[in-house]
Amino acid sequence: MKRTVKAALMHGFLASRFPAVRNAVDRRRQRSRLTVLTYHQVKEPADDCSTVSPAAFSEQMRHLKMHYDVVSLSEGVAAVTARGPARRLVAITFDDGYRDNATVAAPILRSLGLPACFFVSTDMIGSAVPFPHDVAQRRPPQEHMSWDDVRELAANGFEIGSHTCSHADMGAVTVAQGRDELRGSRERIEHELGRPVSLFAFPYGHRTNVRPDTHAAAAREYDVCCLAEGGHNVAPVDVRAIRRIVVSTGVTFLAFQAILEGFPMLRLNNPLVDAGVADGVEQHRGRLAVGQLRR
Repeated sequence: MKRTVKAALMHGFLASRFPAVRNAVDRRRQRSRLTVLTYHQVKEPADDCSTVSPAAFSEQMRHLKMHYDVVSLSEGVAAVTARGPARRLVAITFDDGYRDNATVAAPILRSLGLPACFFVSTDMIGSAVPFPHDVAQRRPPQEHMSWDDVRELAANGFEIGSHTCSHADMGAVTVAQGRDELRGSRERIEHELGRPVSLFAFPYGHRTNVRPDTHAAAAREYDVCCLAEGGHNVAPVDVRAIRRIVVSTGVTFLAFQAILEGFPMLRLNNPLVDAGVADGVEQHRGRLAVGQLRR
């Protein structure tokens, strides 16, 4: 019953005039709207609350290309911090640095001509050491990107950003540890790519994973800092707290469409969590946002 009611609400929302009226008001007020989507893995099987299947990802990307102005994260942030014609923008991001980002997701993005930003935890690149959240979820070993993979992404025009060195929780580390994680990650990426790095995403990414002192430290190292709290960025925005919507296992195409248009992210349980597939997922995601929406 809950799934049926939720689907009916989303269908009704998409069929209503509310999104069109809101967009008209934004255009009149010259307020651009940036929706930043966050993925972690694109592979089969997509059954662990961290992964989107290649088929679902392809469908979502084709929808974005057809209906939205998909831009790089840097361009999107610049657009919502400057006065100008109102635009409906979407930016695509990936967190952590799993190898399927380079071998599965990137080819799909390139085939559609879509940009994306890949936030990498530098200690994990080229390493078999598991991410803390993978250990918490008791996931089988996941392959990470190599630095050659990261360099190839950059050579193909994708943006590369920092996700700390060790996927550190900036709400739990000391200030000194946080500074080392922030600066060390930036300097390693710049060394490997030979170019400046100005984009950062907080691991875990919720308000409990960021303190004022570590937030300030991140703002000193990077021009743009991203959270993983759901929501859209409507001009004017704080570039130190760009909101992102996490897309993960369990999201339906209907929910994907509705969330893009501003449907409230009601946090219903993900069926995989209900079934005990993803123990420890709350530690990783805080709140699953879009990944918790289901039919």
